[in-house]
Amino acid sequence: MNSISAKALSNNLRKHLRAAGYFQKDLADELGLHPKVLSRKLSGNGNAHLTEEEVRRIITTLARWQAITTQNEAIQLLELAQKEQSSFSPQEWQTHPLNLLTSRNTMHHTDYVSRRSVRHNLPAQLTRLVGREEEVEQLRQVLGQEEVRLITLVGPGGSGKTRLALHVAKELVDTFAQGVWLVSLAGVRDSDRMLLGIMQILNIKPAPALSAIQSLITHLQDKQLLLLLDNFEQVSDAAPVIGELLAAAPGLKVLVTSRMVL
Repeated sequence: MNSISAKALSNNLRKHLRAAGYFQKDLADELGLHPKVLSRKLSGNGNAHLTEEEVRRIITTLARWQAITTQNEAIQLLELAQKEQSSFSPQEWQTHPLNLLTSRNTMHHTDYVSRRSVRHNLPAQLTRLVGREEEVEQLRQVLGQEEVRLITLVGPGGSGKTRLALHVAKELVDTFAQGVWLVSLAGVRDSDRMLLGIMQILNIKPAPALSAIQSLITHLQDKQLLLLLDNFEQVSDAAPVIGELLAAAPGLKVLVTSRMVL
């Protein structure tokens, strides 16, 4: 890689990382490299260079972090690293996380606005999730299975189940047309209050002639979204209600954190 391409690649990476709230050190950690080693590889100092596999991992990581959102951006990075588009097979371009990238043939201004619009209420995480990569990948794969509609993360308080759920939910925002929505059930003690809480989060106004669950079903039946219900042990008797929602809304998935099995 010549010095001009190396500088352009380094600048592009910093731009994408900064826009998504990450730093080059975060990328180095993801690659298992010391930050100084990654800097040398990016600059080409001392005959250091990025391998094709490292370039592939950089691009898939940026896609997963939503630091890049289009195939054009990914291909530009490949070109700056002097790699071919064929570094990824056609199947890989259609597989997570590269399938989150908008195709070159369908990229319009409205697509860009839609992808950048907020479709979640997930809180910003002030620290990185470290040491749970295997759990993250397993949960993401399970949630990606069409037949899986309900997943419960069970564990004692303080075991990190909510942090894990939030991390994976944030990565999956773009895979649900109507987004990902967190409903905290701390302090909620019955299913009616849970339903009202879900309606409030989704900005659904109760219809005078309908019950809360009927109002929710009417809203959700043609939607594709993920509900993250945190602290479900507070309303464990509401499990049948969740089953009713899932039965009526085929595009709905529910991720639950609880101290007990549903």
